[in-house]
Amino acid sequence: QATPNWQTGSITVTSQCTSCHALGTAQYNSYNSGKHEFHVVSEGISCTVCHSTTALAVSHFTALGTTTMEGPASETILPNVRYNGTSCNPRTGGLTGCHGSRTW
Repeated sequence: QATPNWQTGSITVTSQCTSCHALGTAQYNSYNSGKHEFHVVSEGISCTVCHSTTALAVSHFTALGTTTMEGPASETILPNVRYNGTSCNPRTGGLTGCHGSRTW
């Protein structure tokens, strides 16, 4: 995935996650977990509907030279998603237009 120049480039973290992350790549910047293909690709749902940019700033943007997430990616999921490690229920969390309980 083409990324901004690490020395002089910039991105808007609330809207440009896919500037660095691409579905299904062999690189460490892939987003393969959960149901990203359905949510992001098929439905066009923004990453920030489910993920907190505040939490990402603490656990992801601190050491981008590493090949893994600096903190558990699950800790960036917003409380309204109602994710418990194996399932989520965003409708009961108040997210309009979202599905009920699903297990992955």
